[in-house]
Amino acid sequence: MTVTDVPSRPHGKIGAVTQHAHGSERTLCECELFKVYHMDLNGKKRAKSNTVSALLVLEGQATLGYADGEIKLSKGDSVLIPKDCEVTLHGKGQIIYTIA
Repeated sequence: MTVTDVPSRPHGKIGAVTQHAHGSERTLCECELFKVYHMDLNGKKRAKSNTVSALLVLEGQATLGYADGEIKLSKGDSVLIPKDCEVTLHGKGQIIYTIA
C-alpha cells in the first residue's frame, strides 16, 4: 500500500534539506497557519510543540514515547500530539509531520 508520494522538486525556499543527528528533514509546505515537513528518521528525535502536531508514517517503524507510555507506529499509522506534550520519536522510516 502506498500511503502518499513526497514531492521531489522544491519550490523556492521550500524543500531545503537539513541534516540532524536523528536523520534529515525537508520543509514541504509553510504558511502562517501551519508547517509540513518530511522527516527521514534514523535515530531518536525529542520534541515539544506549543501547538498541536500530527505524524503520518510513510515507511518504516518508530516508537513515540511520552510521559505516560509509548505507541508503536508503522507504515500508514498516524497520531495527533497535544499541545505542550514532550515526546521522543525513535526508529527508522519516512514520516510526514505537521505543526499547526
